[in-house]
Amino acid sequence: MRRAVILYLLAAVLSAAAGIGLLQPALAAATKPRIAFFLFNSQSIEATSLMETIPTVLTSYVNRSGLFEIMERRKIDREVLLKGYQTSRLKPQEMLNVGAALGFDFSVYGDVKKESGIITTSIKVLDIKTRELCFEQTITVSEGMLNEKLNEVSAAVANRTLKCFSGAGAAKKEEKPLELPYELKAMQAGKKITLQWLHKNIQDVSGFKVYRADEKEGIYQMVGAVPELNFTDQNPPLDKPVFYKITAAFKNGMESGPSNIVEARFAMGPLPPIFLSAAPDIKSAHLKWKMRPDIEVSECKIYRKGAADKEFKEIASVYYGKTDKELTETVSMHYDTMAYTDKGLGDNASYQYALSAVNLKEAAGDLSTILNTTTINAPYGLKAEGGKIRQIPLSWDVHFSDTVAGYRIYRSADKESGYKLLSDAAGKTLNNYLDKKDMADLITYWYRIAAYNSNGLETDMSDAISATTRDKPPVPQGITAKDREPRKVSLKWDPVKSPADEIVKYAISRSTEEKGEYKKIIEISNPEINSFIDKEPPLKDNTAYYYKIASYNSAGVSSDLSTPVSSVTKALPSAPAGLSAKSGEVKQITLTWEPNREKDIKTYNIYRTIAEDNDFKNIASAAESNYADAGLKDGAKYTYAIDAVDADGLTSMRTAPVTAVTKPIPAKPSGLKVSVENGKKILRWDANTEKDIKQYNIYKKGFFGISRKLAEVRDTSWVIEEAKGKQEFFITALDETGLESENSESVFIEGKK
Repeated sequence: MRRAVILYLLAAVLSAAAGIGLLQPALAAATKPRIAFFLFNSQSIEATSLMETIPTVLTSYVNRSGLFEIMERRKIDREVLLKGYQTSRLKPQEMLNVGAALGFDFSVYGDVKKESGIITTSIKVLDIKTRELCFEQTITVSEGMLNEKLNEVSAAVANRTLKCFSGAGAAKKEEKPLELPYELKAMQAGKKITLQWLHKNIQDVSGFKVYRADEKEGIYQMVGAVPELNFTDQNPPLDKPVFYKITAAFKNGMESGPSNIVEARFAMGPLPPIFLSAAPDIKSAHLKWKMRPDIEVSECKIYRKGAADKEFKEIASVYYGKTDKELTETVSMHYDTMAYTDKGLGDNASYQYALSAVNLKEAAGDLSTILNTTTINAPYGLKAEGGKIRQIPLSWDVHFSDTVAGYRIYRSADKESGYKLLSDAAGKTLNNYLDKKDMADLITYWYRIAAYNSNGLETDMSDAISATTRDKPPVPQGITAKDREPRKVSLKWDPVKSPADEIVKYAISRSTEEKGEYKKIIEISNPEINSFIDKEPPLKDNTAYYYKIASYNSAGVSSDLSTPVSSVTKALPSAPAGLSAKSGEVKQITLTWEPNREKDIKTYNIYRTIAEDNDFKNIASAAESNYADAGLKDGAKYTYAIDAVDADGLTSMRTAPVTAVTKPIPAKPSGLKVSVENGKKILRWDANTEKDIKQYNIYKKGFFGISRKLAEVRDTSWVIEEAKGKQEFFITALDETGLESENSESVFIEGKK
């Protein structure tokens, strides 16, 4: 509705220029700004008479415009008086409070000074809702020109106020309304009346003001101011009704509107109950009392005062005449003794309790004897031992109170928050616990402990203490790997130095790539052992292997893997070079080759095959770089290959095969015949083609096929000596190496008869 005034702003300005003209007809339908004029503050004795004159003149001029609703001075003064302010010395904050209470939109106020007939006045307009100045102007005039100047200023006041009201500052965010006190209650305690109330934003409030009146619609006078949510009226009117309301005073200086109004009446009540005991418990106290005989009462009121309270507060009422089932769980009755349990108290907190009886006319009597009690404290002496492997031993002092039924242990990763129940340890005398639940290495855990009673009520948690688990085992150091071993790698490392209960084994992992995947190959369960030979199954020759080692503690926790170390296994000997086989030797083939470059060659293996299928067989070993294969067949072809074997038994690849042929026997002589020359019989044959034929052997077959050598000749003829009977001859060729050819074809001769 404030924006509706914009439609009339131009007309208002035009009217103001003529001294605030006539009321616009259509404006009657619009919402008018509500404006209040306050006494001006006099800054000199001569200006005292102007304190009321200036706002009166301004009110007259502004009122004639018809654009504003002028607040009555009587209502303003009454509200100022109720709030305890000084009319002539109102502060801006106090004007805001009055404006909030009466609901006007703007307040006009200022200062005035008069010296030697010259008047200086500062005129201000305060926007109650935005809490900011809407208008401010200072004028200096002679006393005779004051009214004329105020007429001009009133036009500016009206003009600017209408703009502020129209929403020129609409972009500014209006603050939310101030929260009121609520649920105000009045209770009689002895000869006093105690008030209690609630407030939603107590953190923003600096205190509360208490107002009292003899009539509900009467004038309320402030009777007290308190910082808490209760107030005791020490001198209420006797035996007649009295009315109360409360306002909240905020830290920013603002004051809220009033709470609900309550009525109270002070009347004489019965004698108080006989207060028997107030026994402490966890966050509670157990009260017992007896009513006095021959006194009719309808209820018993229970009052409590904490260490920070100034007065007793009513906390409960116990009504008489009810059956046991109708009583609340905190109240019990046994014959003439009654009991009440006050719950929700603090730990190790001291409280005072008192009782009063209420008669059938609902009049409460004086308070009973006051009993003191202190609730049970949280457990003391909580300790946690760090440096253990994934466990933390806890201990604490056994609680002195017999009401304690056990302890609840809480754990968190943060000192201030996040505590969760770890264990419920039943039994008052229990004072230790071993935490092993889901623990990690080198982590700080925070603990707090609370005690509980048989009803499950629990103290606050104790102060937090912490402990840190042991770190993962140390990484093994000083790792070495021996290089160039035959099909194995020998590892060594420094024994891990750690507490006796920590290192229980080592694990060795291996990879064929420095940044490849490492696989565990063995676990060494004796922590005293600090070496290992990796050889089963045999490793590959001339191959790089990488190793990492980790240590394990008694909880099975592994250290980080060590920095990798590497080793290259020994390479195979190189295959022998320069293998050759000599042909043409008699019944043997001599092999030769170049000695291997390796210094530790122990022997060479010789392989031979006769067939063409490369079915080589190891026939011999040689320590030197040559070998004569003897006892071979004449004229036979043999194929050979060799390998080298070093001192570690590593065998090289075989050489490429080489072939040789042994010297063949001479060809058997041909052309053997018998001729007669000069009466002699002569054997003749063709000479062998071999150049190394040394001789020819002449044989004669005898009885039973037995041959007998008759002669050795170099020529190709031989004279037969006459003999009787039939004779059979054949010859062989013998070369210089002693190889003899096969028998030639036989010839027959008829001998003498």
